[in-house]
Amino acid sequence: MKYFYIIKRSGQIYEMNYSPEGYQASISELIKGGILLAVPKGYEQPQAINTKDVTDIVDEQGYEAYISSVKPKEYIKNGVWYDGIQRGEVRLEPWKKAERLGTRALPKAPEKPVDTKRLNKAREKVGEFVRNGFKTV
Repeated sequence: MKYFYIIKRSGQIYEMNYSPEGYQASISELIKGGILLAVPKGYEQPQAINTKDVTDIVDEQGYEAYISSVKPKEYIKNGVWYDGIQRGEVRLEPWKKAERLGTRALPKAPEKPVDTKRLNKAREKVGEFVRNGFKTV
């Protein structure tokens, strides 16, 4: 299991990295009815979540059941937000966008040594072009 989800009454969904301790602590805090301090995936600072506003804390299987039965307007899976009806991608979380850009970056070509003769010849041509008032010779 990679993630578990905290679903609020407002429809806001927090995607959390799964750890048995974090999952159990979240469930026990929900039962107690206090404030849950958690760091959702992609956040740097902990978020204070009032458990009175939380409708459910579910694992991945429970989240699949939630998506298919409730059909939320938007839902998140692995950092990607999907449309609840059409099931198409809507947007990416910033960390997911960076991850995708990082993996899709083109490999850099090895640097070739600069041919100074060709470079000087090109510079001379450009200089001549400028001196002639940008007229071709």
